[in-house]
Amino acid sequence: RVAGGDYEVQIGTSAEEIVLRQLIKVEDEYIETGRKYNIMTPVCDAQKNPEGKAFLEKIMPKVNERISRLGKDKARQATPYQELMPKTMRMMTEPLQTLMRMLPDIPETEWQALFERMNQGR
Repeated sequence: RVAGGDYEVQIGTSAEEIVLRQLIKVEDEYIETGRKYNIMTPVCDAQKNPEGKAFLEKIMPKVNERISRLGKDKARQATPYQELMPKTMRMMTEPLQTLMRMLPDIPETEWQALFERMNQGR
């Protein structure tokens, strides 16, 4: 899963020897197809929705605090794909479910209300 946008796909025998390049455009799945926002929505897609953006701005300090308290090894377990992604996209590609698990103090009903507001605003 990747955020919508323009990407260059590269194929090569190594990072230094790229033999084929192709630019591709990835559509924003939730806006273009009308899919519903839910716990599996990537953070980057949730941020494109005004309700999601406001909610994420509110909780991200808690997320960052939680990651710093976990330490490197436990944080890697909480966000297993982080090291495979470029630094600028790390938390952005995680599903909202990851944030839900990291912040058990936010009741599930609050998350469900968020998804309802996000889906109404489409």
